[in-house]
Amino acid sequence: MDLATLNTSDEIEITIEMPDGTLLKGSDDELVTIRIVSVDNEAYKKVERRITDQRIARAAKKRNKTLSAAEIARDQIELVSACIVGWSDNVVWDGNPFGYSDANAKKLVETLPFIREQIDEASADRQRFFGN
Repeated sequence: MDLATLNTSDEIEITIEMPDGTLLKGSDDELVTIRIVSVDNEAYKKVERRITDQRIARAAKKRNKTLSAAEIARDQIELVSACIVGWSDNVVWDGNPFGYSDANAKKLVETLPFIREQIDEASADRQRFFGN
């Protein structure tokens, strides 16, 4: 096998399971799908490096500075939202169409932890990205 052909940075489409076990449906009663990239994707790695650089800079300013829970949560939201590259057109928020944007991706994963957890898990599962 040629190792140069192995790639886990492509995007995949996932459906979202509600806390009650049903699949999330959109305004048209069809399944909501979210397109994500893996943690190996350059877009994710770029955000990860930026967050790491920020942490190093903060630590350099103040010796042994620990991160607050709020900082860790903010970083996780940024990382998970960086994996989202789009979603289906049937997503609605507060009665209005909720099209994909970076800001809406952050709002989605910050507000709905069950969605954040599923995206986080799927983006780290390299096996899901092979063969796409």
